[in-house]
Amino acid sequence: MGKRREYDPKVVGRNLKRLREERGYTVEEIREYLCLGSVQAVYKYENGKSYPAADALLALMELYDVKVQDIVESCRTDRFRQVVLLFFHKVKWRERTERRYWSGIAEKVSLVLR
Repeated sequence: MGKRREYDPKVVGRNLKRLREERGYTVEEIREYLCLGSVQAVYKYENGKSYPAADALLALMELYDVKVQDIVESCRTDRFRQVVLLFFHKVKWRERTERRYWSGIAEKVSLVLR
């Protein structure tokens, strides 16, 4: 038996928010579906402040029609976005003309990532 795997609540939150938005649900609709008292719980899940309870997580997996890995693991788009942002942060110091060139590329990349 190996060491227990740890999950990043920020990754879980980003994935929950992404899945909700991709399927067109509002925070209020998710609150109602999970029978929660207020939308604050949904915001806490999506901001990585807390994990959903096991029954809520299972209900969200069913609603979004996803596997647990789709919720707890960082998706490829997130990793790509992080690399792109780090790259553009590194070239921020370049000359103004180059900055316009890079900002044009950043705009095109952001359109692809949406």
